[in-house]
Amino acid sequence: MIIIPAVDIIGGKVVRLAKGSFKEVKEYSDNPILMAKFWHEQGAKYLHIVDLDGATTGKPTNLYIIKEILKEISIPAEVGGGVRTVSDINIYLSMGVDRVVLGTSVANDLSFLDKGQIKAIANRVSVSCDVRMGVDKTNDKILTGTEGWLKEVAISIEALLEKMVSVGIKYLNYTDRSKDGTLSGLTQDDISSLDSFLNLIGNSPIELIYAGGISSLDDISKISNLRNKKLSGIIIGKALYENKFSLKQAQEVADVG
Repeated sequence: MIIIPAVDIIGGKVVRLAKGSFKEVKEYSDNPILMAKFWHEQGAKYLHIVDLDGATTGKPTNLYIIKEILKEISIPAEVGGGVRTVSDINIYLSMGVDRVVLGTSVANDLSFLDKGQIKAIANRVSVSCDVRMGVDKTNDKILTGTEGWLKEVAISIEALLEKMVSVGIKYLNYTDRSKDGTLSGLTQDDISSLDSFLNLIGNSPIELIYAGGISSLDDISKISNLRNKKLSGIIIGKALYENKFSLKQAQEVADVG
């Protein structure tokens, strides 16, 4: 399981939001390119880049910055935020992005994944499931954030997973919106909820990357101790930027599981 630093961009700056709120923005750097290089130099094996401007406008907005980041690092990176069309996906892929993260386009219409062009590049695509609450077991629904988390829709997890498998998409980014950017830590209920979600994935080829609320090495240990082979990574933002621990320390804990 790898630790993946997050580089979230608004107005050309690296920021973190609290629970996805654009009213609670904290700036950490005015140079996303140097920030990405820093994480690379610190030993990151992968980067998670989000165009937050794009997420709200509905189209890629920080293309130049992201293109420059990709020129300066030699590790793979995934990019999300404002990707609403196949053309948007292809723009990022042509720039050298390893994976393009789809959120709103899929949550609003699962048939978006049926497009022939997407099936052809399924190994370069991941789906984001940004939950506000755990799975409602009475109807297999989950509330996922859309349009920069300014809205949300209820989707069927079973239907989403089936669609991903049929198309050939392997990666699912699972973010707890109620905790993202809060440094609130993970309770046993949070771990149980994550474990339940992983059980829904079952023996399918889908792998999950978790994000939200990490505040200590103990939180990473709790996730790692699930020892679930479907967990391939943890995206961490604020805890790294606030120096709660180093990237090296986080990866060492993740490696134990």
